[in-house]
Amino acid sequence: MAKNQSLGNKLNRTSSIAYFAIVVLFVTIKMLSHYGVLSFLGETGGIVLSVVIQIGLMFLISVGVMWAVTKKKPLEVFRFYGFKKISWKGVAIAFVMGIIVYILTVYASTFFHIILQMLGFKSPESEPMQSYPIWQLLLNILLTAILPAICEETCHRGMVLNGTSSAKKRSTAIILTSILFGLLHCNIEQWFYTTLIGFFLGYLASVMENIYPAIIIHFTNNALSVFMGYSQFHNLGATFVFDYVSEFMSNNAIMGILFLIILLAFLGLLLKFLTALLFKHTILKQIHSLNNKVLKQMEKDDYLQDLSSIVKSGETCKPPTEMQDFSKFKTLFYEYGKDYGFTSELKREVGEDLPAKKDWVSTAFNVASIVILSAVTIMSFIWGII
Repeated sequence: MAKNQSLGNKLNRTSSIAYFAIVVLFVTIKMLSHYGVLSFLGETGGIVLSVVIQIGLMFLISVGVMWAVTKKKPLEVFRFYGFKKISWKGVAIAFVMGIIVYILTVYASTFFHIILQMLGFKSPESEPMQSYPIWQLLLNILLTAILPAICEETCHRGMVLNGTSSAKKRSTAIILTSILFGLLHCNIEQWFYTTLIGFFLGYLASVMENIYPAIIIHFTNNALSVFMGYSQFHNLGATFVFDYVSEFMSNNAIMGILFLIILLAFLGLLLKFLTALLFKHTILKQIHSLNNKVLKQMEKDDYLQDLSSIVKSGETCKPPTEMQDFSKFKTLFYEYGKDYGFTSELKREVGEDLPAKKDWVSTAFNVASIVILSAVTIMSFIWGII
């Protein structure tokens, strides 16, 4: 028991320290870039820094540190993080959920932006783009949608959520992850809705025990944001609905607010329905298939054992009895679960853990990460530092 307890605390402390290191390096790079120290990188500096932050910090540190500490194979670490098989139906449902999340994000960000304006905040002016070729669109999707979806989710819904929940309540881990995820954007305008998205993705990854839906939703939301900017630049009309709703609300305040409330309520209910549907086509479907496979194997083993007894003794086969060998079922469930990516040796070891004692070291590092990110976020509000 003591060994299991120490494992839970070990994972909790490892994820907290690793995330703190990511925060320090991330903020340092952001600050150096803001003050022109990294200007020697030239026009490709933004691309280089994005790759370094996403792949180098978010992904490699999140996977490498946990791999080094647990001494497990990288594949086992990925299983622990929730990289498991998902059906094409699950992918499609998650994609639709990503579209809904994007719509909710647009209006949530607009609402929060109005509040910030009332407090005197002015968005930093950016230089208008002179051109927006298709290759730039594809590059932006790579840097803004694909890499963040994979790397940021690996870091937050993979390392932090699973590492922290090994020693804390799952709900506490989800809340902590969502706060860190929102603050990591270091942008007062994005903090509000990214925290909400982080909470939803954390809940989803926890319930589904699968990180892919969160990755797909994250990608879809960011990719749509990039495409809408491209569409607006080239007047493709993709933002027509949003522009119409905004104009309607500005001309009809009361009716506009009422319409927005109804729309958000409808989208919220639709998102709830799709979450249940996604759960049905992911973890429930896998469990059902896995259970059938295990039970068939147990029936086969029992039949062969009875047949062997008949051959040896010459007795007739006895009527089948109910299988009550749960230990055998558990063993087969774990072994066959590897084929589905459903079971994880590391998660099983942690799952057998008793509630771990409070680890003040991990708490201190989590608080330090929140303080640093909050400071930079506040600076983005006061001085426009992003």
